[in-house]
Parts: sequence; C-alpha cells; structure tokens
Amino acid sequence: MIDDLFKYYKDELTFKSIVFRHNGIWKNSMFYLLLLIFVVFVISCALTKIIALGICAIVFFIVSVLFGSIIIGITIKNKYPKQYISCFNWSVKGLDKVCVEKLGKYLNNLSLNDKKLDILQELIREKAKKSVFPSMIFLSTFIALIIPLGSVLISKLLNINTNQLEIIKVIFLCIMAISFLNIPFIIFRNDYITKFNKWNRLNELISEWRLLKE
Repeated sequence: MIDDLFKYYKDELTFKSIVFRHNGIWKNSMFYLLLLIFVVFVISCALTKIIALGICAIVFFIVSVLFGSIIIGITIKNKYPKQYISCFNWSVKGLDKVCVEKLGKYLNNLSLNDKKLDILQELIREKAKKSVFPSMIFLSTFIALIIPLGSVLISKLLNINTNQLEIIKVIFLCIMAISFLNIPFIIFRNDYITKFNKWNRLNELISEWRLLKE
C-alpha cells in the first residue's frame, strides 16, 4: 500500500504533475529548446571566446525565463484559476491546498483510521531515513562532476579578455546562468533525484490533510 501511495504522489502531487505536465507538449518542447540554445551559446562563447555569443546567451537566458514563467502562469490560470495571480506570480499555498485535497480523496478511499494513519506516517519516515544515503551518493556524484566542468567553463570564459569590463560581463553571465538554473533544478531535484525529499513532502501533505479534517 505504501508503495502505491508513493507512486500516486509522484504521478499526481508534484509540481511537475499538477502544472508542468499540463503545459502541453509543444510549450514544454519550446522551453527545453530555449534552454538548449542558451547552453549552446554559453559553451560556444567559452570555446571561441567571442563576446557576441555571450550576449546571445544572455538574450536567450532572458527569453527562457520569461517564456517558462508565462507558460506556467497560463497553465495555472486555466487549470487552477483561484491560485492564479499573474503570469509571473501564483499562490504556492493554493497549489499546496490542491495537492492536499487530491491526497485526501485518495486516503479517504483507503478508509484508514487514526491509528493506521499514524503507522503509515511512521513507515514513511522510515522510508525517508533509508533513502538519505543513496540520495547523498547521487548528489555527491552529481556535484563532483558539475564543479570541475563549471570551473573549466569559468576559467575559459575569464580568458576572453584581461580588462575588467570583459570580466564583469562574464561574471554577470555566470551569475544569471546559476540563478536561472536554480528554479528548474529545484523541480528536478524534488521530482527526479532525492527520494528523501519526496517521502518527507508526502508525509507533510498527510499531516496537513489530517489537521484540516479534524
């Protein structure tokens, strides 16, 4: 039962499943294409040391952020109008409430009493503890690969020119790239990498549902 519940959480209660999946194939494909073009320009700038390519990377960075925010905002407006504020803003608490309500319906169908719910949440906590070590190994390996690659990229970029103006441009580009990767990485981390986060998030939703139903 607990594995079925976890599968339901992954399939129905993550940001990817309640929002991103409903963007539509062409919108998501366009978003990933913009990401790919951005990365290509950054790598090309590092290899060729042509400033114009760095400027193109900045442009595609801005376009990617705007496009990603807009398509997510449109999806939320169409599917969850009560949680919609603007294309660049929506109610995170409202989306959490949507997840809690969906989870509540699933748990109600299981007809679990408080004692069984306590046992269920304890089992989930145990699952989370067991998933900490594999998640740490995965993340450590991921970081061990990314940091050297990032260091090489930055060192190449810093060799574009020696004057301070060009260095400032490069640093600005790198900062934007890191800030851009922050949002999708959070989703990627929660949805694909760390089971620990998923188990804990599931337990939080169960606790919220139990508080609301009392």
